[in-house]
Amino acid sequence: MTHTGDNWQRKCARRTGTPAIRVGGRRSIFSAWPPGATCEKCDREFESAYAGPASGDWIEYPAPEMQFVCESCARSILNLGDRELYGLSCQDLRRGDALHVTVKYYSSGTFEQLTNTQRIDQWSPEFTEYGWKVVKIEQSLSREAPDAIGKSPWDIWIQPRKDLPW
Repeated sequence: MTHTGDNWQRKCARRTGTPAIRVGGRRSIFSAWPPGATCEKCDREFESAYAGPASGDWIEYPAPEMQFVCESCARSILNLGDRELYGLSCQDLRRGDALHVTVKYYSSGTFEQLTNTQRIDQWSPEFTEYGWKVVKIEQSLSREAPDAIGKSPWDIWIQPRKDLPW
């Protein structure tokens, strides 16, 4: 039995801005699909959507074990709204699939004076709108701000607001 993409020689990256999720017990990433691939739930053909199992942030085809689920079906399976889990720009992919860090830059002296709770309160509305929860904010000692003279980098740690099957 042949599998869609058995003859497709490609290495496809995870689309930035989308987290890895578990669909049908498989870690899946949003990536390009081989020509002719269809969603296992709705049987429609897509050029890209969720594919898994994926162990990293790349899928290398041919991959006969790969299964495909479109974004709409994946969101339905996980009970995610249309805008949930968008806006991701994780700066540290080593943290896993459920915890992400994004970096923001602030003028020196202003953000440091706030408590961590005040910092979280300041940024929570922006992330909550997209289904994320801010869990921690800390000044980044390992990052520089070459384009942001007079500003300090801050790591904002976020995770999905909903419990998802990781």
